Amino acid sequence: DMDAYTECVESDVNVARVDAGVNEATTLGFNGTPSFLFAGEAFTETFRLVGAYPIEAFREFIDAMLAGEAPPQEPAQPEAQLPPWASPEGLAENPDMPGYTMAGDQYKGDPDAPMTVIEFSDFQCPACATHNNEVQETLNEEFVETGKIFWVFKNRPLPMHRYAPVGAAAAECATDQGLFWEMHDAIFSGVETWAPSDAESWSVDDAEAGLITIAEEVGLEAEEFAACLNSREPLERVIYDLYDAEGVVSSTPSFIVLYGGQGTILNGSRPAEEFVTVLNSLLEEAQQPTE
Repeated sequence: DMDAYTECVESDVNVARVDAGVNEATTLGFNGTPSFLFAGEAFTETFRLVGAYPIEAFREFIDAMLAGEAPPQEPAQPEAQLPPWASPEGLAENPDMPGYTMAGDQYKGDPDAPMTVIEFSDFQCPACATHNNEVQETLNEEFVETGKIFWVFKNRPLPMHRYAPVGAAAAECATDQGLFWEMHDAIFSGVETWAPSDAESWSVDDAEAGLITIAEEVGLEAEEFAACLNSREPLERVIYDLYDAEGVVSSTPSFIVLYGGQGTILNGSRPAEEFVTVLNSLLEEAQQPTE
């Protein structure tokens, strides 16, 4: 009955059911698909299988549980080759450039933390601004400042955002004066002053002027900052990040989470409470002893 079906779809009546399923999966620590949770009357615990496996893997799980035995451990996935900027060597502190990894990315937190989050972001992206302005402070307090998460930032200006590259360049220029994170936050919170959503005749020059004003408010030396912004160097850093993002992330914000020899990608902005739940679940998994 297409009339009834169309009415149901347009009413969003089942959105709450979908949201409930997503929340339950998050609570269980699932953040990718397909994921399977096995339970049986003979067991007080559950067993999980995450990923696409051949039928033989499912037969092993099911046959073992039907026989009252614990199923084999989750089959090991082929070891992926981490890109240089996400490898232990690339994520190491650069002794000659405080605040930078060896791959050239800004970071905050303890490099020896049990989990690393690599954020790809766009300074003109509304969802990225929402994340930074409404969620990131909670994550900093819960995880970064407590030594649980090592947080790394990479630029991913999207083609649809005309002024995002100059915003990214402005943040990179602030690193030269040791105020990257202060400028990073100010660019996001003041986006309407350098890339207003309702400006009809705005230009890149206007965006740069707005960013210079923000830089002065942050405490950057204006002439040095303006000279950097007008040079090629900061855009070269942004282009390197764009190359790194190729084939890995295509939307912003995106978060690559590395933990316990594993990795996953979280896409999009989400409420602070939900983000905290996901990261705590992954941290718990990362800190479980390996046999």
